[in-house]
Order: sequence, then C-alpha cells, then structure tokens
Amino acid sequence: MKELPNPKLIIKPARADCVIEVLGWVVLGFLWSMTIWAFTTVSGDVPVHFNFRGEVDGYGSIGFIVWVPGLTTLMLAGITWLNHYPHIFNYPVKITAQNAQKQYAMATRFLRILKLSIAVISFIINLSIITTATGISVKPGFWLTPLIIIIVFLPFAIYLSKSFRQK
Repeated sequence: MKELPNPKLIIKPARADCVIEVLGWVVLGFLWSMTIWAFTTVSGDVPVHFNFRGEVDGYGSIGFIVWVPGLTTLMLAGITWLNHYPHIFNYPVKITAQNAQKQYAMATRFLRILKLSIAVISFIINLSIITTATGISVKPGFWLTPLIIIIVFLPFAIYLSKSFRQK
C-alpha cells in the first residue's frame, strides 16, 4: 500500500528561530572577515591539519583558508533552501495531520541550530589555523576535537529526544 505524502505546511519561524538564523549568518560574516584579513596578512604556508592532540601535522598554501568559509557558505545556503521544504524530510516518527506542525517546527529549528553549529565549527577551525599561522597560538589543543563532536551531536540528540516525546 502506498503511503500518503507528508502534508505541505508553511512553518512560521518563532522568535528563537529568527535569532538562531541571524546568529548563524553573523558567525559566517565574522568567519569571512577573519579569513579575508588573514589572507591579506599571513604569508607562506598555513596549518591545514591538526592531530587529535591539536598539534599541526600538515601544512598547505594560504589559499586553503578560503575553502573553509567557502564550503561553509555553500552548506548554510543549501540548508536554508532545504528548510523551506520540511514535508520532504525524513522523520524518526510517522507524520500525521495532527503532529505535522509540531514535527516540522522542531525539524526546521534543528536545521537552523545545525547551520549555527556548522558556522561555529568552521569559525573555530579557521581561527585555529590563522592563530597558529600568525604565531598567536602554538596549537588549538586537545579540546578542539571533543568540542566539535559535542557541537555536532548534542543538538542532534536533543532533537531526536524531543521528536520521540512529541509523537
């Protein structure tokens, strides 16, 4: 038996959603500003890879630092576009006429939080690269990898938990 498609609804963002959305783009703006400054200031190779302990174990050209905000911009733009179509998302619960509004609102907020998380992670990564290249910092330290893991997986775990509770 063919399943009916999820209902198409327009989800009006709440105030918190608007704040999260703006914060993500503001962080991206800071990322680009920092990158442009570094691109015009730093000469020579920059660190392009850090090991688990936060020590540099790979170098590349200064052009590498432009890739981070470039890819981040593409990801944020893609997620923004996708967020207009919550009816096509995969959900951990069955979508019904009764729960669609709530599930769509939670999913679109999760994607906004994901965008903010991606922007923050990219900012931290480029900040680590730039501060190491300029000699301001020797290495980002052990904390970088666990922090990135927490920033990525904590919102996902919270979303899944809320989604199952709000069946």
